[in-house]
Amino acid sequence: MGNIEIINREKTELRKKIKLALKENASKMQTESEIICRKILASDEYKTSDVILSYMPLPQETDIFQVTKQALADGKKVFIPRVYPNEKSPVIKFHEFSTQLINENGNYGIKEPSESAMEFSFASKCRKILILVPGVAFTKTGKRLGHGKAYYDCFLSKLPSDKKIIKAGVCFSFQITEDIPSEKHDILMDLIFSI
Repeated sequence: MGNIEIINREKTELRKKIKLALKENASKMQTESEIICRKILASDEYKTSDVILSYMPLPQETDIFQVTKQALADGKKVFIPRVYPNEKSPVIKFHEFSTQLINENGNYGIKEPSESAMEFSFASKCRKILILVPGVAFTKTGKRLGHGKAYYDCFLSKLPSDKKIIKAGVCFSFQITEDIPSEKHDILMDLIFSI
């Protein structure tokens, strides 16, 4: 068995383990989400960013919708992802968030912005960007395990070097793990927002 096959098998096993932990800790998820939202909003990374790339949570992800709404109220530009699964490689593009432009029938059951909403461009005149990244599991050192589709890895691998960008993983306490098998294309987070 090759090294990649071993890594993929280990990732599959870890996803199963976390899925079970999510089920066992379902009653804690709302409380932890609220605490994590407060941590994000109190952080220097949030306060000093003029653009937030947020996300619409799946049921098993940290619900940061309060951060998304507060960022708008704070005068920040807020964008959320729209998935384009039919292209040759995995693609997510971030479109401007508005409560009026949420599509209930997005890909993978995720609420998405309308395609007509303004798309985020790194060419825009923003000073500091905070990217809030969901995932299945994280390590305290910034390793991330996604759902296996590589949408975020592809997006994060193309970040421009001339912008101040903070990549922040967001997860429940029971999604923090000691280690995650990693490959060359896996992108490290700069910090983790958790309990």
